[in-house]
Amino acid sequence: VVVLAGNLRAYDQENGNLLWENKMVKGKAASPVIWELGKEDLIVCNSSKNTIAVNPKDGTTYWEGPGGGSSTPVCNQEIMLVHGKKEEVGLIAYQFAEGKISELWRIPKLTRRTDSSPIIYNGYAYLIGAGMRLCVNVESGEVIRKVIAKHDISSPILADGKILAYEIKGNFLKIIDSNPKNFEEIQKIKVNALQCTSPSLAGTKLLIRQKNRIVCFELGEFNSP
Repeated sequence: VVVLAGNLRAYDQENGNLLWENKMVKGKAASPVIWELGKEDLIVCNSSKNTIAVNPKDGTTYWEGPGGGSSTPVCNQEIMLVHGKKEEVGLIAYQFAEGKISELWRIPKLTRRTDSSPIIYNGYAYLIGAGMRLCVNVESGEVIRKVIAKHDISSPILADGKILAYEIKGNFLKIIDSNPKNFEEIQKIKVNALQCTSPSLAGTKLLIRQKNRIVCFELGEFNSP
């Protein structure tokens, strides 16, 4: 069990014993994720100032690069996408090849808030948050669409090719067409979600955290990709 709680730590799931701790990774808001690379699987996480990849077996640092902040990195095959808090970073893509991690492209100074996590889907990168919706070609970094919107600091999720994202401090949930040619709102639902939280999907059930409860919505035809 790997968690960022002050530092990045791993615990034995059977007895709770601490297995390792990496003190280079600092923070409490970002989540660690597994970057599945076959024989070179890594755990990556945004620290307070940088993005760091560690060996999941012993927690030793494998690589460190620009990034950092509250956003959680997203990994898809050999590509890792990071929404960094520094203006010179913005949205940055890394590529793993021949045992090395190198920068593929970056779009600096996107927004003043960098808490929302990106999505990779069908060859495109999506950043939904801090007053905008952004669609970028994953391979080239070309901005395909950028739309002004009232999305906040929570992270979106993907369901059956649709993007589900909160708007106006979590009061509304917007269902957005991920097709870059459209990239528009399909439906808007009042959900009164707790600000800074994110929706969660279990099959066709959508779970939303409100101020004093958790509520469940049935999405019907929506399915996890």
